Amino acid sequence: MNLEQMLDTQAGKPTNRVTFALCVTVLAMAGFVIAFEGVTEAGLRILVRASARSSAIYFFTAFAGPGVALLRWSAVGTWIGHNSPSFFVAFGFSHLVHLLALVLWASLFPTSFFSDFRLAPVLVGAMLYLLIAFMCIRLILYPSSAPRWVRITESTGNSVLWLAFALAFVSRALSSPVYGLFTLVALGALGVRLTPKFYARSAT
Repeated sequence: MNLEQMLDTQAGKPTNRVTFALCVTVLAMAGFVIAFEGVTEAGLRILVRASARSSAIYFFTAFAGPGVALLRWSAVGTWIGHNSPSFFVAFGFSHLVHLLALVLWASLFPTSFFSDFRLAPVLVGAMLYLLIAFMCIRLILYPSSAPRWVRITESTGNSVLWLAFALAFVSRALSSPVYGLFTLVALGALGVRLTPKFYARSAT
């Protein structure tokens, strides 16, 4: 297996126990928000933001995981790298919760939801959701075998998803320290993912 394949976020099989635990954490978060805020506009807004952030945490972990494992920093890094497919599937689940929260918001409170509606971001978001669904389904059904065109699609997809998250956080970084922190996390995940490639090229 060459370095490109080892750095593939989807190089491996999701671990059922880890995937289940990560997904249950998202459900617990959603249940907590609904229990305290109810299915209100404010509650759904909070759930949309919370699920977006849990999605980002899971994705950045999956994105950086293979790089962390190759750097051999610690047993924790090896564990994260080994379970990066589980983190990606959990990311897909978290973003499904995010989508359901958006659908509920649009259905129950259409006035506020559609007050800033723009078609272009919705179309881009729909394409990203199709990409996420494709990558998650491949991981679940065919974890060990992926043709070259699938690996290329997933490698490109990882970069596109990273860019989408990074742009979303950078554009809001000055409005809230939380978005500034996520911007730093996005840059850190990219750095960790690319560092092994840099070392490999330096060694040749």
